[in-house]
Amino acid sequence: MPVDNLPLWIGLALVVCMGVGYAWRAKKNRTTDQNSKDFQERLTIGVGDPLADDSQGPSFAGSAADDAFRGQPSTVRIGSRPEPASGKMEGSSGAAETQAQPVQEELDFNAMNPAVPRNVGRLSADVDSGIEAVVNFTPRSGTFDAEKIRAIESMLAESRFGDIVRVDYQNGKTGRWSHSSKGLSSCSQVYMALLLANRGRTLDALTASSFLTLADRIAIEIGADASLPDSQMMLDAAQQITDVIVHFDSALSIKIAAAEDFDQSAVRAAATACGFTYKGDHYDRCSGGTDLPVMQLWPSEQLPNEMEFSLDIPMTSAAANPLGDFFAAGNDLCCRLGAVMTDPVGQPIGPAVATMICRQLSEMYEQMAVSGVSAGSLRARRIFSRI
Repeated sequence: MPVDNLPLWIGLALVVCMGVGYAWRAKKNRTTDQNSKDFQERLTIGVGDPLADDSQGPSFAGSAADDAFRGQPSTVRIGSRPEPASGKMEGSSGAAETQAQPVQEELDFNAMNPAVPRNVGRLSADVDSGIEAVVNFTPRSGTFDAEKIRAIESMLAESRFGDIVRVDYQNGKTGRWSHSSKGLSSCSQVYMALLLANRGRTLDALTASSFLTLADRIAIEIGADASLPDSQMMLDAAQQITDVIVHFDSALSIKIAAAEDFDQSAVRAAATACGFTYKGDHYDRCSGGTDLPVMQLWPSEQLPNEMEFSLDIPMTSAAANPLGDFFAAGNDLCCRLGAVMTDPVGQPIGPAVATMICRQLSEMYEQMAVSGVSAGSLRARRIFSRI
């Protein structure tokens, strides 16, 4: 190669390298977009309402999407949070607030007249055909009376499904839906839903067969028409849900460390003051109004001066500022125990680490939302539970 042409050859080599890099990155982006689309198709097609006109049966998508993420490692992803709100609302001033004016409460005239039934309950059934096998019972004539409603409850209580099957009743008088049959004397239809998979279990062939047998027995007992899902389709859908769970099952985990060993009585007092509940070997802090743990605190048996503090990402909602709550709880614990928050290798968490965590958590939330399992949603709380 002539020396006089050396700069020309170097420039040509750089152009070729840049072109190859651009083509590789474009291919990677197309692959990522397709994977997200496959996940979305799995969850939006759903298990299907067995009585709907376009019933799909218990399947997320065709076999082409089944292995979209199978075999890929489940990485811990963490990310951004909204900026905390300032102490005062916009437009407020330092002057003393004026006395609040009384507000007229909404009057419910139905409640004043016992002859008019109150519309208590939901407008629609609480079933998710994307993650549940659903059976719908409709009366062959009239409505289900109180005796038939009691028969459903009795058969469920005697079965192995009392804790894992949800039943939804439609009030025959108001048309409203409720999981409770208390005081219900007339029911126009009933849904029975079985969650196909969660963190703790995946539907197997024996359970699927037992569920369908139970649905058949209930239909005969109460004189109902019922359309049952296919057993094999239930099993296929359960495996696909499990793949989704494995892919997004992750937690943000840090250490709370002190110079000296923790006094466990002091740890228990501090954790209780910070909203945690003692569970025998660890502490749980649940999201508002639920019994689902979002944060966990685990004392270490090997290192008595350290504890593991974790945030369950799929169970949190980005809109609720989970990262802000997580670090606020960690700071509170550290102040009460004379400790510091560190990363897994023992380095104190500083601005650079916090920024990285914010970015990664934001990416994780975005991926889950695109895939049809928004973090913190009712669907996510169901499939990422362990019941």
